[in-house]
Amino acid sequence: MGVYGGLGPMTNAVLWVEAVVFAIFVGLRLYTRKHVLNSVGLDDYLVLTALVLQVLYTAFVTEATLYGLGQLYADVGDPVTYFTAVKYELFSQVAGLMVIGVGKATVGVFLLRIVRSKAQVWFIWACLAITAFITLFASITVIVQCIPIEKSWNPTTPGYCWLDFSKVGYTVGSWFVAADFAFAILPWFIVWDLNMKQKEKITVACGLSLGVFAGACGIIRTKALSGLNASEYILDDTVPMLIWSATESCVTIMCSSIPVLRPLYIHVRYGADGRSSSSGDTSYRLPLYGSGRGRSTYSKAGLESSINEQSTPHHTGVLKNSAQNASNENILQGAAGIERTDEIAVSYEQFDTIHFLGPNCTYFRTYPTTNHPAFFRSAMSSTPPTSGLSPKTWTRETSREFFISTEPKLLSVKAVNAAYARDFVYWIKKPFPEEVLWQMLHGALSFGVYRWTEPVESVNDSTIPSPENTEQIGLARVVTDGCSFVYLSDTYVLPEYQGSGLGKWLVGCVAETFSKENMPYLRRIMLLTDDERTQAFYTNVFGVKVVGREERKDMGRDLVFMCARPHAQP
Repeated sequence: MGVYGGLGPMTNAVLWVEAVVFAIFVGLRLYTRKHVLNSVGLDDYLVLTALVLQVLYTAFVTEATLYGLGQLYADVGDPVTYFTAVKYELFSQVAGLMVIGVGKATVGVFLLRIVRSKAQVWFIWACLAITAFITLFASITVIVQCIPIEKSWNPTTPGYCWLDFSKVGYTVGSWFVAADFAFAILPWFIVWDLNMKQKEKITVACGLSLGVFAGACGIIRTKALSGLNASEYILDDTVPMLIWSATESCVTIMCSSIPVLRPLYIHVRYGADGRSSSSGDTSYRLPLYGSGRGRSTYSKAGLESSINEQSTPHHTGVLKNSAQNASNENILQGAAGIERTDEIAVSYEQFDTIHFLGPNCTYFRTYPTTNHPAFFRSAMSSTPPTSGLSPKTWTRETSREFFISTEPKLLSVKAVNAAYARDFVYWIKKPFPEEVLWQMLHGALSFGVYRWTEPVESVNDSTIPSPENTEQIGLARVVTDGCSFVYLSDTYVLPEYQGSGLGKWLVGCVAETFSKENMPYLRRIMLLTDDERTQAFYTNVFGVKVVGREERKDMGRDLVFMCARPHAQP
């Protein structure tokens, strides 16, 4: 083994520190996705792959420093030792190129969780394809740039070099920088169409645009590629390039992981009850129930916090849980007190916007039904079939700020009409007359999503919700006979409250209510959706299949009609 000195010790120190930082972020990311969100996706596996490659890269560079990397040829003296260092350096460049490429792929796959536009999806896939090709090409040619291969690290070997790899390095580096900035700019186009306050848009977009720092590192690394010609003695000149390659990889993973770590931050800062309205995912998640392409949110659902989904809810009906539902059998029998139900876990890979991580319906309570104003009672021509179903309320262990309930007295006609008047409820052109909407809500089994208006600290198991101390922020209206037929419609969560897993939780509570255990004679479930990518999700969760399509020029999109016969009787 040769000498160890020059820039070698400094190189090793920087690279191993960055490897440790890299590993910390990967560990926190995987912990968040697995234990906080229960939503591990493809991008997480790519991050883990990148970590392995980063460690391999650092190990090769370390081995090269033991043979003289970071020193001049004259300082090493022994040609065999020196060229051995060059060999390990070239091996490190293979791992380095791959870890950078995998890092870019991680960011791209993450963005696929939140985009809605087909053009954006195709753009991301095009970037991923180009990145994969360039990474593979560069990783191979860095070794086989000369014939015989040994000449790639030993210029004195007879043969020739058919490729000037420095030019390849500039091309690859330029593309990686372009990809960083493209992926950093894209979230602004995604976020700007959402129904959120401008300040929130800027915050979310900035959180998803941290890749500009990786791009800056890439620019510096590309400028440091001057010494990659195998015909020269380059071991001291390439140290900056080696360091900035590791830095670029580390910064890429750090920046792509920061939005994902938001739920962990909420969990640590606010404790197990997660008292923040944003106790949601590591993304801001756009649509997490109906129309979104999902990702995850806190409470085990959420969009990747900073955005994981477009705030366009789905006009869809969902009604039956074909997946295993372990809720108590008396969920529809009005038992009082607190009862625990098991958690459902269903996931659909394409949606890290829609990872349906289970309703997390940990507790539910029963509240007495009260009479409605005579004005509205008179609007009902007959007793709705749902009147025989006892109202239920679900809360989450992770946060008491929100709850879901089928209690009719909590429904707010004004709040629902205000939501219908907003653009994100695209299937309704204008609000309904209040008496009509009241009959729509009370003639169906309506699942309301509510937040407490009083301090969360004062809310406990004995607190009875009422219109005076709650605010309705979401709805799932189920048209049903209470026995054999269900159709879910008008499902939404206000955009400003998306990102907390409320949409998926809402759908999960609906699925639990209409499971085989709770409604054994259910014969038909139906829903409408306008998004082909959600069809597999609904099929997986509710067992529905596409049975027809409807062209809706007035909405600018086609609707897909899905149906199933879960417990058909002979």
